[in-house]
Amino acid sequence: MIMKDLMVVVDDSHAAESTFSYAVTMAKEFSAHLAVLYPVPVLPPAVYMGIEYSTEWLAAISQNLEQNEKTAEGKYLEKARSAGIEIEWRSEEGEPSLVVTEQSRYVDMTIITQSMPDSEENASRNLSGHFLLESGRPALIVPHIGAPPRVPKNILVAWDDSRASTRALNDAMPLLASADSVQLFTINTQGKSRETKEVSAIDISKHLARHDINVETRVLVADQIDPADLLLSHVADTGNDMVVMGAYGHSRFRELVLGGMTREILQSMTVPVLMSH
Repeated sequence: MIMKDLMVVVDDSHAAESTFSYAVTMAKEFSAHLAVLYPVPVLPPAVYMGIEYSTEWLAAISQNLEQNEKTAEGKYLEKARSAGIEIEWRSEEGEPSLVVTEQSRYVDMTIITQSMPDSEENASRNLSGHFLLESGRPALIVPHIGAPPRVPKNILVAWDDSRASTRALNDAMPLLASADSVQLFTINTQGKSRETKEVSAIDISKHLARHDINVETRVLVADQIDPADLLLSHVADTGNDMVVMGAYGHSRFRELVLGGMTREILQSMTVPVLMSH
């Protein structure tokens, strides 16, 4: 994969500004085009679930949304000029998770902000969940507390030889190639063969070496600790500045269901995470 077409999702929050700065750094590093997507919420119909909205109220809300979008566009265009980069501004009306999912299919990678823990936009059920499972593209998720706007140099790859893990590793190849240190982190849960895990780690390490990416492999046992907690603890101990991992889950009866580890990482992440499904 070659990163030449990136998109970052922004809104009116302070967290989005940090995510934008991170995206600018990525675009500069890979000489990539950067689109900035600002989803505009859809206005409710005049009558919705028995609640009637006045024409005046709807007009006022519409005007407010339009003004917010113009303000955001001006702010991010100015930030781009200050950073010495040109951006493409996109504003799309619709349900945010659907808008982001659709637009993400036209770029190499989409950069989004982790959902706030107390936000109505729950990380496991709304934007992140829908986008990760339905877009067919990788997501680079930046913690809502922010991340230093620099290209990651100490990357941890969570490897379990699954389809999703393979997709994530392949999508992250440009980042792995520019890193100073890459760790291949395999968690051996109870009941699994450690030897099988070690062989898989060795085999994928050989593949990466043929791309001039040398990795350090670690196979850790998670019999008495939650795998997500083990991974996050390792990140804190080793100073990794990015995690690459597969996103697990499925759509069933129109309900998006994320796997336990994916959900926990989305809620507790402390560094940017590149996820693919």
